[in-house]
Amino acid sequence: MKSEVDALLSALTEKGCEGARERMPGVLAALGKPLDATATRRLLDELRSQRCFAPMKTFAAAAVSLAEDGLLVYVKRQLAQALIELGDLGDAIRLLEDLIQGLAAKGTPRDRSEVLGLLGRARKQRFVEAVNGGAKGQNELRAAVDAYTKGFAVGWDPSWHGANLVALAARAEREGFSPGTDSAAAWARCVLDQLAEKPQVRWEPWDFAAAGEAYLALGDEKNIAGHFASYWNLSNADAFALAGTERQLREIWQFSDDSPDSLPSSLVLHLAARKLLAAKGAASYSPGDLKALAARLPGISQRAEATFGPGSSIPVTQVQRLLACARSVCRIVDSSSGKSGTGFLVRGADLNPPQEGVVVLTNHHVLHGDETPAALLETEDYKGAIHARWARAEFHFWKGESRTRTFRIGAILDSSVRSEKDFTVASLVGKIKEDLALPLSHSLKPLGSRNFVDPSQRAKVFLIGHPHGDRLSFSLSDNEVVDHELDDQPRERPRRIHYRTPTERGSSGSPVLHHETLEVIGLHRTGRATPLREDWPRAAPGAVYEANEAVAVRSLLGL
Repeated sequence: MKSEVDALLSALTEKGCEGARERMPGVLAALGKPLDATATRRLLDELRSQRCFAPMKTFAAAAVSLAEDGLLVYVKRQLAQALIELGDLGDAIRLLEDLIQGLAAKGTPRDRSEVLGLLGRARKQRFVEAVNGGAKGQNELRAAVDAYTKGFAVGWDPSWHGANLVALAARAEREGFSPGTDSAAAWARCVLDQLAEKPQVRWEPWDFAAAGEAYLALGDEKNIAGHFASYWNLSNADAFALAGTERQLREIWQFSDDSPDSLPSSLVLHLAARKLLAAKGAASYSPGDLKALAARLPGISQRAEATFGPGSSIPVTQVQRLLACARSVCRIVDSSSGKSGTGFLVRGADLNPPQEGVVVLTNHHVLHGDETPAALLETEDYKGAIHARWARAEFHFWKGESRTRTFRIGAILDSSVRSEKDFTVASLVGKIKEDLALPLSHSLKPLGSRNFVDPSQRAKVFLIGHPHGDRLSFSLSDNEVVDHELDDQPRERPRRIHYRTPTERGSSGSPVLHHETLEVIGLHRTGRATPLREDWPRAAPGAVYEANEAVAVRSLLGL
């Protein structure tokens, strides 16, 4: 089972949730007693963190019949989580109510706390659905309060349960009915007292979020801002956590982008912006997504540091520059065969050897000419390759708008096969302005040290491409550089960059952008990467090496 789980997690890195779905049949076929507890927990934790709830449900539903004792409780909890996120609230509530009865006598405090918290979450969602349907939802809210109150009494993770009790009590007070528990202010003070027993240096992301909600109930704007800023600036505040907090603020606290009070609107917009770069997000965004967000960010970004402290400004300019980069990225397609990949515009003068005008750069296994031997084209690596004679370059964000401009491919100007540098430089039939070209990095070491163990110190990258030959998308989250060869060591083969940014089929040929300079530092070519070295500094027994691979621009330029 371990090898099948490893393969699924690698596919998850390469293609996101779609990769997990494709590999799931192999994992299910490998299931058996005794169930591999380590592989089971690793798989479900990663699927939850990356918000891949459909494959998470599929695996957990199959594993339930094989798991035993504590592992069985864990699997049922994860199944309930997936059911909640997928909207199957009735099934989730029945599963959790049965589970809590079984845990009453012999369950661990942690298990009881987790199950009651999930039960509260499901009932809270029932309240949201009732309100959306036009009801007041008193009974649903009180049912959620009951579960969270019991969870708080267990004492295992009081901040989680307490924060929800604060939010639900405050909501009931605004709606004018009794929540069936103490006031929001009383629960807020209780949560803060509990958190004060733990040194703040040991706080997890949820602790800061819980404190932020407590201060919301108390109206303490300085501490609201400070604790939420600390929360979203933590490197381990992943997409799952940020999405949950944003949902709580919108659905229970009733905050919105256009709230009349600037603090609530700033909070939800900050969370939306932070999700762009969140760890383990497996998320992609269309130009329209980013344009809509960018239109709202300038106003709150100007107040960000004053509201949330130094270093909290939202990188509005960075979002706008990313949108500008999207103008230069094209889908390379053969409409007759359905084959497709990604390419992008560069200045011919920046290449080695230099070319005239503005040209397209992509992978050789995406676009080739008559120079490619027939035997090579018959290999697995080239099954999606397109001959320049039939290729078109489609720009789907032409001049910064959601419209398409198509060019025929002209001549193949330079190339290198996949087993070497894997690139093609081609001309387009038509005039292209030079300001549409993406800048290539001429730095020998744009990523700094390759030996950082702490992920927060490692460089990050962005990708823009056409996954599955579909809409133009930005891959911005979970974007840590895992390893690279941009150092002083001489190398006989092209230098490579490995990174976690999720990609899918059709992404080959995408530009790999440095997250700060937005210069192109690599040409994405595969999601099937093996470690660059045996002494990878973060290697651990049983660790899975999850990475995509790019050929470094440094090698393409002969630097």
